[in-house]
Amino acid sequence: MSVWGALLSSSGTAFADTTVDLPDDSLTQTLPDGTAVTLSVRDQYAIISPAMVAVQTSRNMWANGTVRVDIEGKVDEGRITPGYIIGCQFDFGRIDKDNNVHGGASAGGQFNGGASSPGTDLNASVALNAGAAAANGAQQVGNGLSGALGGLASSPPNAAAIGQGLRGAGQGVVNGISGVGSAIAPAATPYLPGGAIGFSLEPGQTFDFPMLKIEEPDDYGNQAFDNYFAFSGNRGGITYTDVTFRVDGCAGYAQARAYTKVRVKNSKTMAWVTLWGPPFSIG
Repeated sequence: MSVWGALLSSSGTAFADTTVDLPDDSLTQTLPDGTAVTLSVRDQYAIISPAMVAVQTSRNMWANGTVRVDIEGKVDEGRITPGYIIGCQFDFGRIDKDNNVHGGASAGGQFNGGASSPGTDLNASVALNAGAAAANGAQQVGNGLSGALGGLASSPPNAAAIGQGLRGAGQGVVNGISGVGSAIAPAATPYLPGGAIGFSLEPGQTFDFPMLKIEEPDDYGNQAFDNYFAFSGNRGGITYTDVTFRVDGCAGYAQARAYTKVRVKNSKTMAWVTLWGPPFSIG
């Protein structure tokens, strides 16, 4: 008896895509009761794309491949669980499931009010000029940090680009503070401008991305999702096409590795067989 499942989705063409071809592989494992399980993967490849919003800390990937399981012996049920492990070198602005931010950058300016001389109170014109100067400085900070992140995301990281970007961000803070000071000085010299810039990285994490999300009711009739495909008989398989993964808040080097797990169960034994693919860069 043969059972096959297919998972299909659609993806558009992104520019600067990179295709990574993964080798075919197979593994045979004999269980304690003598049942032989052969797990094979073929036609695996991944398409790596830059973020559509041109953010250096985001990665997009489309996964493709075919998994086949052949069993010699008695089996009551088999389960196939394909997926990818993705690792990130540094966290930069990643938001976890509890809405906590890991790493990131910040910049800002302020001025402390003092006692003004008669006739020198701040007016709308002065406030607008000061706001424009602060906005220009903030834009320079953003451009500098973007350049630094671009150098950090390179493989290997581009030290010259990182340094140039951070210097540009620092100069943006200086220019913003100076511009605010120049704007308000004629009207209120006691107002003293100040500013700050922050830049932090955290150690990166690994993430498990199962490729399947099959909706089935649980034992109580509630909605539930399984990340495996169940089959009966001595043969089963699954084909996946353009299954999409996205990683955000990832600075530096990022790497992915495919895995396929098979659980085999009969009246005498239950065992898991896992086949790992080679790791590869996703930018």
